[in-house]
Amino acid sequence: MLSTLEGKVAKLEGSVGNMKESYEVAKEHTLDRDSGRDELKKLTERDGVLEAMIMTLKEEIEAMVTTLNEQIDELKGELVVFRTVVGKGVLGATRKHNMDVSKPKEFKRMRSTRDVDNFLWGME
Repeated sequence: MLSTLEGKVAKLEGSVGNMKESYEVAKEHTLDRDSGRDELKKLTERDGVLEAMIMTLKEEIEAMVTTLNEQIDELKGELVVFRTVVGKGVLGATRKHNMDVSKPKEFKRMRSTRDVDNFLWGME
């Protein structure tokens, strides 16, 4: 009976050893699962922060686009005014160039080359 009991104890010890190994494996999986949960929680928090940042940037961009559209509309209005002014010739009028040209003396059939030369030099 003692040998039978020793055999059963050996089997129990083997089973307990297997159970300890299974327990350790299960414990590691539980720790891995818990750390996975922690990582998931951190990622979820980061996701929320990133989403808030994206929403803020989106609002800022929409405000900038609105401002730019208003400025474009204002510039288009000014362009219409300028085109109207130019079309009416207010700014498109050319300046008259008044040149001071001396008039030669009345021609009396004879003219000296010096008079002609002085006249030409006076025009410059």
